[in-house]
Amino acid sequence: MNTTLLLLFFVLAELAEKNPKIINMITDANLRHEIASHSYSHDLLYEKKDSQIKKNIYNSKKILEDLSGKSVKGFRAPYFSINDHAIECLVNAGYKYDSSLHDFRLNGQYGTLTLPMKATDSPGIFTYKTLTEVTIPVKRYFNLLTLPFGGGGYYRLYPLVLQEYWIRSFLKTSDYFMMYLHPWEFDSNQPYITKAPFLKRFRHYVGIKSHKQKTDSLIRNLKSSNFKFKTLSEYLSNKKLTK
Repeated sequence: MNTTLLLLFFVLAELAEKNPKIINMITDANLRHEIASHSYSHDLLYEKKDSQIKKNIYNSKKILEDLSGKSVKGFRAPYFSINDHAIECLVNAGYKYDSSLHDFRLNGQYGTLTLPMKATDSPGIFTYKTLTEVTIPVKRYFNLLTLPFGGGGYYRLYPLVLQEYWIRSFLKTSDYFMMYLHPWEFDSNQPYITKAPFLKRFRHYVGIKSHKQKTDSLIRNLKSSNFKFKTLSEYLSNKKLTK
């Protein structure tokens, strides 16, 4: 991976407590990466009691700020398992943005929101009180079909030429595109769990062998077209959202 890129790391506070040196690596002043919260532990957020959701959101922010010495502005729920109560907690805890809303309804783990979000002049970006919601990009076909392609197994499934075509098409009507990548996806030698259900095995292992090479090629191609890579905080701080 090209280390000259600006990256945003959504970090589990539980793992940060056990591996504080990783936080120091991420927040190295020479790299200018951003650290944000991925909650305390990697559990479905909406399955927790309201009090537990609040505790996870507040505690993870404090832990990451104490370890990094930097303000934590962003949040992403594990498995995109966001709900209305979590959003209210994020507002009250002082977060500036959330990126947990994934509009792909065929994945039953993803959360939904019913709060009165206000649309902005940027597709996929909404505001609620003091919080900005930056949704996960999807490809829509005539409002009949929604295809996720911004990261995870979806990104690994599609060939590079199609992935790049969709990204470039998305950027014709939007001034940003957000991808998400997991550290374990770059480990092509990870053990293969044969006893896992087929769909889980497929979703986890599809495209793993070529993931690093594919991602390097995609980044190189986008950079050669003068696309800029920014953290979410940097992008939002330079943008005036028209509501």
